Amino acid sequence: MMAKPITTLIDLKIQEMGQKKIKASHTSKIPSLRISTQVGSFTDHEESQFYTDSLSSEECSAVQLIRRTADLKDLILTKPSKSHDKKHSDLPFGPKTRAFIIPAKNFEIVNIEMDPLENYNIWSDIGRGSYAVVKFATQKVTGQKLAIKIYEKQKIQDPMRQKSINREVKIMKLLKHQNIVELIEDINAEKNLYLVMEYVQGFSLQAHIMKQPWKRLEEVEAAEIFGQFMQGLAYCHRINISHRDIKLENVLINKFHQIKLIDFGFSTISATKNKKSYIYCGTPNYMAPEIIKKIDYAGPPVDIWASGVLLYTIVTGVFPFSSTSESKVFKRILRNDYKIPDYISYSLKQLISQMLQPNPELRFTAEQIIEHNWVKNKGKIPGKAMPLSGDSMDVIIDDDNFIY
Repeated sequence: MMAKPITTLIDLKIQEMGQKKIKASHTSKIPSLRISTQVGSFTDHEESQFYTDSLSSEECSAVQLIRRTADLKDLILTKPSKSHDKKHSDLPFGPKTRAFIIPAKNFEIVNIEMDPLENYNIWSDIGRGSYAVVKFATQKVTGQKLAIKIYEKQKIQDPMRQKSINREVKIMKLLKHQNIVELIEDINAEKNLYLVMEYVQGFSLQAHIMKQPWKRLEEVEAAEIFGQFMQGLAYCHRINISHRDIKLENVLINKFHQIKLIDFGFSTISATKNKKSYIYCGTPNYMAPEIIKKIDYAGPPVDIWASGVLLYTIVTGVFPFSSTSESKVFKRILRNDYKIPDYISYSLKQLISQMLQPNPELRFTAEQIIEHNWVKNKGKIPGKAMPLSGDSMDVIIDDDNFIY
């Protein structure tokens, strides 16, 4: 009888019981290990026996594949009987269990890989970028809500991009702060890299602003939000981490008005506080002059500049250097060409000016910003007036074009 090659893909779970055993779930309810098994040299009868008696029976929830020796001399397929004798529970299978032995020459284990997300239920997409997708997930046992960032390895073949992602994981493992999204687990699988993170049930700061009647925040609310944001950023700077992609989309706010800084994909860590970098990166409207000039720069002052742009934007509804093209935006940044509306309080004007200081060495630090009166007093500064509705400024523009 002619032998036919067979390829099967079985969901498996490692279980220790005397000898090393592998429990295969017929119903795929326990997809914790995946084994690709190339089976050859089965006769028609043997093939039928393998499927009918071991895998295709509805009453059999699982079969056991037992590796009896280290050199895989043979493979035993067993079908547990419903009347399994409890007195033999210490044995690999009971006396009423049918076993089928397949000689080692008839099979070859090609690949074994843990199911990377066995502990999680994966639901809908909550974010998508050029290199990764973020999915909403829940922990199977606890029900904890999570966000899982998935990098497809085939899309990140570039060595520079791989280095950047590895740095992101390294940095996120160091970050433990109430205003920074937490990395819970990183899983490096064969095809994907998974970053399991804290889920923030809310929306971006940009979305929050767009919901406001004038597309901006009053100073009291702005100060509350910005103060939390700066606490997270100051923490990063204290441990020599620079974010390098500060923008409205990377600040999340939940229903309790708690702020979380996210997306450390372009962050960097240095051994010293003011170590210079030369990487040209950022989002155009948030770029500091020193980056546009393509000169070496220190990370923290670049973050402060971008934070100044963010602060200006949440209280006015527009970018300070907004223009019709990227090149014109850069020209305005290099000229430090911006105007703060009259309805902004003097204290806030002063703070913004210190953050949008063209000279990075004279720019405020995160600690100085936290200690500034406007932040400490949560924007409760007299002497300001909101404009009439007819005086409202242009609506904020979407600026999601990151340059790297």
